[in-house]
Amino acid sequence: MRESAPVFLDPRRRNWSVFKYNDVQRVLSEHSTFSSQFIGSNQPLDASMISMDPPRHRQLRSLVTLAFTPRTIARLEPRITDIVNELLDRLAQLPRGINIVILDACRTNPFAGSDVVLPDGRRLKFRGATPTGLARMDVPLGTLLAFSTAPGGVALDDPTAKHSIYAKYLLDNLATPGMPVEQMFKRVRAGVAGETGRMQVPWESSSLTGDFCFKPGGGACVIAAGPAR
Repeated sequence: MRESAPVFLDPRRRNWSVFKYNDVQRVLSEHSTFSSQFIGSNQPLDASMISMDPPRHRQLRSLVTLAFTPRTIARLEPRITDIVNELLDRLAQLPRGINIVILDACRTNPFAGSDVVLPDGRRLKFRGATPTGLARMDVPLGTLLAFSTAPGGVALDDPTAKHSIYAKYLLDNLATPGMPVEQMFKRVRAGVAGETGRMQVPWESSSLTGDFCFKPGGGACVIAAGPAR
């Protein structure tokens, strides 16, 4: 982009991007001329700190920096991992049935970090040190574990919205009659990835041995023996 389009207009988001060092330095220093705010794009980042100008950006960043230090996040990770592993262990002890666990949460801290590699290879650069997020987890037989974003990825949610982006697409697809659960999560992944410009890509880990759909009907889904949990 530095060679082919050093100054680029994104028609979908209606914002300009600059890629050369001197241009970036000027944009970041001349707040009276340039703004980080997105205008009328209705995208997840519109309401985030990333799209705010000083002094509001500086005020929020000072608060977030204190609450989301690498040490604070590191202290939370073992507890979160223990809770999920405990749940998976309990599910593994069940004699039969289908277990579906959905975790709608950020897997990395978007406010403190260096380079965050997105699922499509692009990078987001933040200051400070970045925790690696929740570790990849193995699931017991007959279980599907779904995450709102891929390992090492970020979840881009609008704090003013009623639901997260991931939850919105889950609700749009859960009630589709006869849709196998694997196909349902594929549709959710496509919807979330499309809305976020592939910056957030949901991910699943599955050891299912039977077929399941959340809403029977249409003749496309055969419900396996045993209850779904």
